[in-house]
Amino acid sequence: MSRKPVAFAVAVALSAGLAACATPTPYQPNVRGAATSGGYSEVRLESDRYRVTFAGNSLTSRETVEAYLLFRAAELTVQNGYDWFSVVDRDVDKKSRTYVEPDPFYRPWYGGYGFWRPSWRYYRPSFGWRRWGPVSGHPYWADPGDVR
Repeated sequence: MSRKPVAFAVAVALSAGLAACATPTPYQPNVRGAATSGGYSEVRLESDRYRVTFAGNSLTSRETVEAYLLFRAAELTVQNGYDWFSVVDRDVDKKSRTYVEPDPFYRPWYGGYGFWRPSWRYYRPSFGWRRWGPVSGHPYWADPGDVR
């Protein structure tokens, strides 16, 4: 038996497995430690007034978030014995955060300077070794000279 079909089958299986991990946030309560992060939560502001929020991941569309918010508001309305609800404020803008994790291979030799990454070093015969990074404040190859 040839190894190519076996390797192809393994690659397809791994790809399908990884693709299954990337799913939008389902309709669920937002509880810490859940298998999938995010979901709906509500805060009771008054006896007949709630603030309903939904936190989704980057794969959750805006339309889905709006539908989940309305669905949760309808559930709360029925649970409390009311006939209708109204949306007072509608803030469904995308809010995202960036988390920077230090490079585990970089840290043992150079300490916890995760903000230096990414950076590149390059050599110019007339200037020697130079460093460039996105926070260095100058464009790449900012040194005067001809590139041949």
